[in-house]
Amino acid sequence: MYFGNASEALMMTSERMEIRNDTSSIGQVLHRLRERGSRWAHVLDEHNVICTVNGKTALLSDSIAAGDEIGIFCARSPYAVSEVS
Repeated sequence: MYFGNASEALMMTSERMEIRNDTSSIGQVLHRLRERGSRWAHVLDEHNVICTVNGKTALLSDSIAAGDEIGIFCARSPYAVSEVS
């Protein structure tokens, strides 16, 4: 499930994903999603993403299993412009 800025930027709120044998962590799921293109890679940058598994905060290295619900949030808007000094 995508929430807040992630949902807005990716223009979706949820999807189902088949967990392959080589996918066993949140980080691996995010890697698969980033392979969809530059917008996905930008929005789901590992330094900007906060994830949950079944409603509990999770690390990118945390394991997942079939049936788990993964929540994806952006810590800040992917369109934020930072000031240059």
